[in-house]
Amino acid sequence: LDEINSHQRNYEHFLGKARDVSHKIQECRYTLAGLECTINGRAGDSELMEYFMCNKNLTIIQAKGTAIEFIVHGYADVYDVEAFEQYVGNHRGYMYSSLNPGVSKPQMEKLYRAIFEDCCYKLRICAAFKADIRNGLVGLQNHNFPTESIAYFPNPHIQHFGCIGDYAGRFMEYMQRRDYVGAIDQATVSARNLNFYDSMVIGMFAKELSHTPIKCVEKHDGTLMTPKEAIAELERGAVCHGQ
Repeated sequence: LDEINSHQRNYEHFLGKARDVSHKIQECRYTLAGLECTINGRAGDSELMEYFMCNKNLTIIQAKGTAIEFIVHGYADVYDVEAFEQYVGNHRGYMYSSLNPGVSKPQMEKLYRAIFEDCCYKLRICAAFKADIRNGLVGLQNHNFPTESIAYFPNPHIQHFGCIGDYAGRFMEYMQRRDYVGAIDQATVSARNLNFYDSMVIGMFAKELSHTPIKCVEKHDGTLMTPKEAIAELERGAVCHGQ
């Protein structure tokens, strides 16, 4: 037990250092991108950069020309409640396909309900995008997420399929009105969205959530757990207090 605790302390120490370095890199990216926008004199870009700098849930990958590549961090809190309720009880359906052999279907249902119904836990989620003032918004597939995303689960709709649905059209509508903040907000909402009617996406979601070692499940006190750790806590009879 002492050895495990020692390794855990070392892990948290080095993870903290990695996050500090990642934040410094991010600050440099903000500065560089802001300078490029100022030099090029693009008012729209300058407004976008100010928004990015103020929003801690957005991380710039790079800014070049009229395009900004960035990551959205948030919670999986945009979904159709009726769709969730329609499918969560069907253990033969796609919400239970290709599960980790170490996770039973009843256990997975408990986790689903704890996150999406009872709100005992929150699921941290992330996605990468490219927003081009001229050419629109696209989701970046198979993105290699940086250290600051280490405790976030990649949204499978974007990570594996690059699909953002109607949000691409909404992005262009906002851009045409020169509402740059509203435009980027479309990416933010898209990153947080889970479509429980989409069998292919949710099948992938179920598989990866049950297998992932990412500590992406957040308790009310801010403690992070892997999905399997959350399931173990639920199995121990943890009381679930919704918000």
